[in-house]
Amino acid sequence: MEKNKLMNSKEKSVSDIKARKADLEKEIKRLENKFAKKTERVKKRVDSTMKPIQRIKKRPFVAVSFAVLTGFVLGSGTGGRRRKNSTANKSDSLTSLITVELKKLAARRAIELISDYVDSELIPRLKKSRSGKGSDEDFLDS
Repeated sequence: MEKNKLMNSKEKSVSDIKARKADLEKEIKRLENKFAKKTERVKKRVDSTMKPIQRIKKRPFVAVSFAVLTGFVLGSGTGGRRRKNSTANKSDSLTSLITVELKKLAARRAIELISDYVDSELIPRLKKSRSGKGSDEDFLDS
């Protein structure tokens, strides 16, 4: 009789362990699916933020033109003149300061993009087209 109780308790504990194992496997699958979905969302976000950068790299001159045009439009909005009026609103001066800093930042970024484009695209093309001409190649290597 005691042997039957022992066998029943062992079978019960084994069945409990198997049930727990099945539950844990389900939980692991659920977590894997959740993680896969989150990873996919992050990938989509990264792809969507990289699209403008890819567009700029494909067409740097269009991007620079757009930046210059934007700078011109923003600059013409302030009129390009300083106010001598001492009653000028402080928020207006703060806005113009921010605008100036944004223009500087856009100009720096445009120059960086042009420089990267020249380094990665134009110089290798020039080297290929002028290979064998001597002095021009030495100039490009310096």
